[in-house]
Amino acid sequence: MPDKTTLLDPPGTPAILGLTAEEYHALWYGILDTFGRFYETDLLPEEQAALKARKHYFWAGQLIGAGFRASTGAAIIYLTTGNLTGALISVLLLVAGDQYLGTKKTP
Repeated sequence: MPDKTTLLDPPGTPAILGLTAEEYHALWYGILDTFGRFYETDLLPEEQAALKARKHYFWAGQLIGAGFRASTGAAIIYLTTGNLTGALISVLLLVAGDQYLGTKKTP
């Protein structure tokens, strides 16, 4: 089992909540991808290689971003209209609609 990094390790290998900096980057890139603000072509070759090695964190970031979008949209609809059914339908449209329509645009 690999040793866990601690606060006494060199600053080049940070680990906060058990994740390294590269894992946080992959998670953040997944969140940004959900909002259409991430393009893999903008990364340097070594960053692309690090992202490919940690693709599961990228996918987890996409799930976090989709959940945030869906819950925020549902909350706004429910608070403005008081319609719970409409809020739940908006969750389905925001999560599934983006995946089905492929709304991500290339620069």
